Amino acid sequence: MPKIRQIIREKQAKNDPAWPAELNQLVKDDVNVAVAIRAASPFASGLSKERHFDLVMTAVVEHAPADAEAMAHHVNVGKEADRMADGLSRLGQAFYNPAQADRAAATRTDPNASLVPPDAE
Repeated sequence: MPKIRQIIREKQAKNDPAWPAELNQLVKDDVNVAVAIRAASPFASGLSKERHFDLVMTAVVEHAPADAEAMAHHVNVGKEADRMADGLSRLGQAFYNPAQADRAAATRTDPNASLVPPDAE
């Protein structure tokens, strides 16, 4: 694996315009290249964090499609949950009535207040 990272660093340093596409293809073709890239930090491979992440995701899609599909599903569930929370927030704001809120506030009792003894008859 260290040799793969060294090759990536050297190729990256040459700024070959065809290298990014070649690296993508290597990741898709050889799981060992994908494992080496995933195991190394972006700095150790000479890659930016974004490029490192893109290569790792390319490897996941290519070599573990079921996992990639599950990840996409969970991202979509999270987005839907955020959308629902936003909708519920707007729904609550639509039903807010200042007059009713004032009446409700006037009838609140303090749970920490001391008890008042009943009047002696």
